[in-house]
Amino acid sequence: MKAFLVLLLFIVGVSPTQDANITTLFEQGNQAYNNADYLEAISAYKSILEQGQHSSALYFNLANCYYKNNQVAESIYYYEKALLLNPEDQEIQHNAAFAKNMTLDSIEELPKTALSQLKFRIMKWLTIDHWGGVFLVFTWLGVGFFSWYLWSTRPFTKRLTLLMSILIMGLSSSLFILTNERLNVQQQTKFGIIFNTQVEILNAPNERGEMQFLLHEGTKVEVLDELQDWQKIRIANGAEGWVKGAKIRLL
Repeated sequence: MKAFLVLLLFIVGVSPTQDANITTLFEQGNQAYNNADYLEAISAYKSILEQGQHSSALYFNLANCYYKNNQVAESIYYYEKALLLNPEDQEIQHNAAFAKNMTLDSIEELPKTALSQLKFRIMKWLTIDHWGGVFLVFTWLGVGFFSWYLWSTRPFTKRLTLLMSILIMGLSSSLFILTNERLNVQQQTKFGIIFNTQVEILNAPNERGEMQFLLHEGTKVEVLDELQDWQKIRIANGAEGWVKGAKIRLL
Protein backbone atom coordinates (compact mmCIF):
# COMPACT_ATOMS: atom_id res chain seq x y z
CA MET A 1 0.00 0.00 0.00
CA LYS A 2 1.09 3.53 -0.69
CA ALA A 3 0.10 5.60 2.32
CA PHE A 4 0.76 9.33 2.30
CA LEU A 5 -0.14 11.28 5.42
CA VAL A 6 0.08 14.48 3.43
CA LEU A 7 -1.51 14.23 0.01
CA LEU A 8 0.43 16.79 -1.96
CA LEU A 9 -1.49 16.17 -5.14
CA PHE A 10 -4.75 16.95 -3.38
CA ILE A 11 -3.68 20.15 -1.68
CA VAL A 12 -3.56 22.32 -4.78
CA GLY A 13 -6.88 23.96 -5.55
CA VAL A 14 -8.80 22.87 -2.44
CA SER A 15 -9.72 24.72 0.71
CA PRO A 16 -7.99 23.91 4.05
CA THR A 17 -11.21 22.32 5.33
CA GLN A 18 -11.62 20.16 2.24
CA ASP A 19 -7.92 19.26 2.32
CA ALA A 20 -8.21 18.12 5.94
CA ASN A 21 -11.28 16.07 5.06
CA ILE A 22 -9.50 14.42 2.13
CA THR A 23 -6.46 13.61 4.25
CA THR A 24 -8.70 12.11 6.94
CA LEU A 25 -10.57 10.00 4.39
CA PHE A 26 -7.31 8.76 2.88
CA GLU A 27 -5.99 7.77 6.32
CA GLN A 28 -9.30 6.06 7.12
CA GLY A 29 -9.04 4.11 3.87
CA ASN A 30 -5.48 3.05 4.68
CA GLN A 31 -6.46 1.97 8.18
CA ALA A 32 -9.44 0.00 6.90
CA TYR A 33 -7.22 -1.71 4.31
CA ASN A 34 -4.67 -2.66 6.97
CA ASN A 35 -7.56 -4.16 8.98
CA ALA A 36 -8.66 -6.16 5.91
CA ASP A 37 -11.93 -4.20 5.79
CA TYR A 38 -11.71 -3.67 2.05
CA LEU A 39 -15.28 -2.48 1.51
CA GLU A 40 -14.81 0.25 4.11
CA ALA A 41 -11.51 1.25 2.49
CA ILE A 42 -13.18 1.42 -0.93
CA SER A 43 -15.91 3.64 0.51
CA ALA A 44 -13.35 6.05 1.98
CA TYR A 45 -11.27 6.25 -1.20
CA LYS A 46 -14.33 6.73 -3.41
CA SER A 47 -15.47 9.57 -1.18
CA ILE A 48 -12.28 11.36 -2.21
CA LEU A 49 -13.02 10.75 -5.89
CA GLU A 50 -16.52 12.16 -5.40
CA GLN A 51 -14.89 15.41 -4.27
CA GLY A 52 -13.14 15.68 -7.62
CA GLN A 53 -9.67 14.72 -6.37
CA HIS A 54 -7.54 11.92 -7.76
CA SER A 55 -3.97 10.66 -7.94
CA SER A 56 -2.09 7.53 -8.96
CA ALA A 57 -1.73 6.62 -5.25
CA LEU A 58 -5.50 6.82 -4.73
CA TYR A 59 -6.25 4.71 -7.80
CA PHE A 60 -3.55 2.24 -6.79
CA ASN A 61 -5.00 1.80 -3.31
CA LEU A 62 -8.51 1.37 -4.73
CA ALA A 63 -7.22 -1.27 -7.14
CA ASN A 64 -5.52 -3.13 -4.29
CA CYS A 65 -8.78 -3.16 -2.34
CA TYR A 66 -10.74 -4.59 -5.24
CA TYR A 67 -7.99 -7.13 -5.92
CA LYS A 68 -8.12 -8.31 -2.31
CA ASN A 69 -11.92 -8.48 -2.63
CA ASN A 70 -11.61 -10.65 -5.78
CA GLN A 71 -13.31 -8.06 -8.00
CA VAL A 72 -11.21 -8.54 -11.12
CA ALA A 73 -12.62 -5.92 -13.48
CA GLU A 74 -12.68 -3.18 -10.84
CA SER A 75 -9.09 -3.89 -9.78
CA ILE A 76 -7.76 -3.85 -13.34
CA TYR A 77 -9.74 -0.69 -14.11
CA TYR A 78 -8.15 1.25 -11.26
CA TYR A 79 -4.65 -0.15 -11.87
CA GLU A 80 -4.98 1.11 -15.45
CA LYS A 81 -6.15 4.51 -14.14
CA ALA A 82 -3.10 4.63 -11.86
CA LEU A 83 -0.78 3.74 -14.76
CA LEU A 84 -2.21 6.54 -16.88
CA LEU A 85 -0.97 9.01 -14.25
CA ASN A 86 2.24 7.18 -13.34
CA PRO A 87 3.18 4.73 -16.13
CA GLU A 88 6.73 4.10 -14.87
CA ASP A 89 5.76 3.00 -11.35
CA GLN A 90 7.03 -0.57 -11.01
CA GLU A 91 4.84 -1.39 -8.02
CA ILE A 92 1.70 -0.48 -9.96
CA GLN A 93 2.94 -2.47 -12.96
CA HIS A 94 3.68 -5.48 -10.74
CA ASN A 95 0.27 -5.52 -9.04
CA ALA A 96 -1.53 -4.87 -12.33
CA ALA A 97 0.18 -7.93 -13.83
CA PHE A 98 -1.06 -10.08 -10.93
CA ALA A 99 -4.60 -8.77 -11.42
CA LYS A 100 -4.51 -9.52 -15.15
CA ASN A 101 -3.48 -13.10 -14.35
CA MET A 102 -6.91 -13.50 -12.75
CA THR A 103 -8.69 -12.90 -16.06
CA LEU A 104 -9.76 -15.73 -18.35
CA ASP A 105 -8.45 -14.10 -21.52
CA SER A 106 -4.78 -14.57 -22.33
CA ILE A 107 -4.00 -12.10 -25.11
CA GLU A 108 -0.51 -11.64 -26.53
CA GLU A 109 0.22 -8.08 -27.59
CA LEU A 110 1.33 -7.29 -31.11
CA PRO A 111 5.11 -6.77 -31.27
CA LYS A 112 6.20 -3.14 -31.60
CA THR A 113 8.92 -1.93 -33.93
CA ALA A 114 12.17 -0.70 -32.40
CA LEU A 115 11.26 2.88 -33.36
CA SER A 116 7.82 2.61 -31.76
CA GLN A 117 9.34 1.20 -28.56
CA LEU A 118 11.89 4.01 -28.44
CA LYS A 119 9.23 6.71 -28.90
CA PHE A 120 7.02 5.06 -26.28
CA ARG A 121 9.83 4.92 -23.72
CA ILE A 122 10.85 8.53 -24.34
CA MET A 123 7.32 9.89 -24.04
CA LYS A 124 6.66 7.90 -20.85
CA TRP A 125 9.39 9.80 -19.01
CA LEU A 126 7.21 12.89 -18.57
CA THR A 127 3.60 13.96 -18.93
CA ILE A 128 2.43 15.85 -22.03
CA ASP A 129 2.40 19.13 -20.07
CA HIS A 130 5.98 18.56 -18.89
CA TRP A 131 7.16 17.70 -22.41
CA GLY A 132 5.51 20.94 -23.56
CA GLY A 133 7.61 22.80 -21.01
CA VAL A 134 10.78 21.04 -22.19
CA PHE A 135 9.92 22.00 -25.78
CA LEU A 136 9.61 25.68 -24.82
CA VAL A 137 12.93 25.61 -22.95
CA PHE A 138 14.77 24.12 -25.94
CA THR A 139 13.06 26.56 -28.30
CA TRP A 140 14.26 29.55 -26.27
CA LEU A 141 17.74 28.04 -26.03
CA GLY A 142 17.81 27.68 -29.82
CA VAL A 143 16.67 31.28 -30.26
CA GLY A 144 19.29 32.40 -27.75
CA PHE A 145 22.15 30.64 -29.56
CA PHE A 146 20.97 31.98 -32.93
CA SER A 147 20.83 35.52 -31.52
CA TRP A 148 24.37 35.02 -30.17
CA TYR A 149 25.41 33.89 -33.66
CA LEU A 150 23.96 37.06 -35.22
CA TRP A 151 25.67 39.38 -32.75
CA SER A 152 29.01 37.57 -32.59
CA THR A 153 31.96 38.78 -34.68
CA ARG A 154 34.48 36.00 -33.98
CA PRO A 155 34.44 33.26 -36.67
CA PHE A 156 34.85 30.37 -34.21
CA THR A 157 32.05 31.65 -31.97
CA LYS A 158 29.76 32.18 -34.97
CA ARG A 159 30.33 28.63 -36.20
CA LEU A 160 29.82 27.15 -32.74
CA THR A 161 26.66 29.12 -31.90
CA LEU A 162 25.16 28.43 -35.36
CA LEU A 163 25.80 24.70 -34.92
CA MET A 164 24.33 24.73 -31.41
CA SER A 165 21.23 26.63 -32.57
CA ILE A 166 20.67 24.14 -35.42
CA LEU A 167 21.09 21.11 -33.12
CA ILE A 168 18.85 22.51 -30.38
CA MET A 169 16.13 23.65 -32.79
CA GLY A 170 16.25 20.24 -34.46
CA LEU A 171 15.79 18.57 -31.06
CA SER A 172 13.02 21.02 -30.23
CA SER A 173 11.22 20.16 -33.48
CA SER A 174 11.51 16.43 -32.72
CA LEU A 175 10.04 16.98 -29.26
CA PHE A 176 7.17 18.97 -30.76
CA ILE A 177 6.38 16.19 -33.25
CA LEU A 178 6.51 13.47 -30.57
CA THR A 179 4.42 15.46 -28.09
CA ASN A 180 1.83 16.37 -30.73
CA GLU A 181 1.65 12.75 -31.87
CA ARG A 182 1.13 11.53 -28.31
CA LEU A 183 -1.54 14.18 -27.69
CA ASN A 184 -3.42 13.18 -30.84
CA VAL A 185 -3.26 9.49 -29.89
CA GLN A 186 -4.43 10.26 -26.36
CA GLN A 187 -7.36 12.34 -27.60
CA GLN A 188 -8.46 9.94 -30.32
CA THR A 189 -7.89 6.60 -28.57
CA LYS A 190 -10.48 5.24 -26.17
CA PHE A 191 -9.58 2.29 -23.96
CA GLY A 192 -11.88 0.56 -21.55
CA ILE A 193 -12.31 -2.50 -19.34
CA ILE A 194 -15.03 -5.11 -19.93
CA PHE A 195 -17.30 -5.64 -16.92
CA ASN A 196 -19.47 -8.40 -18.43
CA THR A 197 -18.84 -11.95 -17.28
CA GLN A 198 -18.64 -12.96 -20.94
CA VAL A 199 -19.37 -11.28 -24.29
CA GLU A 200 -19.43 -12.52 -27.86
CA ILE A 201 -17.48 -10.55 -30.44
CA LEU A 202 -19.09 -10.67 -33.91
CA ASN A 203 -17.77 -9.76 -37.35
CA ALA A 204 -20.63 -7.31 -38.05
CA PRO A 205 -22.91 -5.00 -36.01
CA ASN A 206 -26.03 -7.18 -36.33
CA GLU A 207 -27.44 -10.35 -34.84
CA ARG A 208 -26.65 -12.34 -38.01
CA GLY A 209 -22.94 -11.69 -37.66
CA GLU A 210 -20.58 -14.60 -37.07
CA MET A 211 -18.89 -14.93 -33.71
CA GLN A 212 -15.16 -14.23 -33.91
CA PHE A 213 -14.12 -14.81 -30.31
CA LEU A 214 -15.22 -14.48 -26.69
CA LEU A 215 -14.02 -11.96 -24.12
CA HIS A 216 -14.43 -12.00 -20.38
CA GLU A 217 -14.49 -9.73 -17.35
CA GLY A 218 -11.40 -7.59 -16.83
CA THR A 219 -10.11 -7.58 -20.42
CA LYS A 220 -8.81 -4.27 -21.72
CA VAL A 221 -10.13 -3.22 -25.14
CA GLU A 222 -9.85 -0.25 -27.47
CA VAL A 223 -13.21 1.17 -28.55
CA LEU A 224 -12.95 2.04 -32.24
CA ASP A 225 -16.52 2.91 -33.20
CA GLU A 226 -20.11 2.93 -31.94
CA LEU A 227 -23.37 2.22 -33.77
CA GLN A 228 -26.53 2.37 -31.65
CA ASP A 229 -26.13 -0.47 -29.10
CA TRP A 230 -23.07 -1.84 -30.86
CA GLN A 231 -19.41 -1.08 -30.24
CA LYS A 232 -16.47 -1.98 -32.43
CA ILE A 233 -13.50 -3.02 -30.32
CA ARG A 234 -9.89 -4.08 -30.80
CA ILE A 235 -7.82 -6.17 -28.39
CA ALA A 236 -4.07 -6.18 -27.80
CA ASN A 237 -3.30 -8.81 -30.44
CA GLY A 238 -4.96 -6.70 -33.14
CA ALA A 239 -8.18 -8.72 -33.45
CA GLU A 240 -11.31 -6.61 -34.01
CA GLY A 241 -15.04 -7.16 -33.87
CA TRP A 242 -18.45 -5.86 -32.81
CA VAL A 243 -20.16 -6.37 -29.48
CA LYS A 244 -23.71 -5.44 -28.48
CA GLY A 245 -24.66 -3.92 -25.15
CA ALA A 246 -21.32 -4.61 -23.49
CA LYS A 247 -20.50 -3.02 -20.16
CA ILE A 248 -17.25 -1.30 -21.13
CA ARG A 249 -16.05 1.31 -18.64
CA LEU A 250 -13.78 3.79 -20.40
CA LEU A 251 -10.50 4.75 -18.74
